[in-house]
Amino acid sequence: HFERQRANETPTDLDEATALFASFMGLEEEPESLGKKVLKSIDYNTAPPEVQEGLQGAMVKEWGKFEQFGAAIPIVGELKDQLLAEGHQVIPSKWVHTDKAEFKKGRPDYAPEWKSRLVSCGNFEVSEGLRSDSPTAEVDVHHVMACWCSCKGVTMHSADITNAYFQGKALDRIVLMS
Repeated sequence: HFERQRANETPTDLDEATALFASFMGLEEEPESLGKKVLKSIDYNTAPPEVQEGLQGAMVKEWGKFEQFGAAIPIVGELKDQLLAEGHQVIPSKWVHTDKAEFKKGRPDYAPEWKSRLVSCGNFEVSEGLRSDSPTAEVDVHHVMACWCSCKGVTMHSADITNAYFQGKALDRIVLMS
């Protein structure tokens, strides 16, 4: 069966099938024409003016989500001084900027999709006694699940929660970000 199938495949078909299999098995080799690559972070300060303008809009949009979900309260003056006097730690934050459509660069349908996320630098936080693991699964687990579902004829479904990082369990502590 495999020999008959290979006889009918073009070299392009064989390259694509090899790349898809490598991608499925979690190898790093994957042609740019297939699927998305890991997004590269954009340095705002060295980006061209038109990119900075797009990122400005993305930052405004992201801050709007913080406000919409009540995830941040600007703290200044006496309240800030009081919280610092109580021993609360200030954690630095930074903006992480990406172009979600970067994998399409060079194609006629390319249009940048600017994304900015304000993140706290948790590596500076004293986290003794705090749970810091992520509720995620290894890539191999996803592969095993896909194989099992394929063998058993089970249809897989997926879902995405918009702004899930704002919709989790509320923090039971104060986090001050600068």
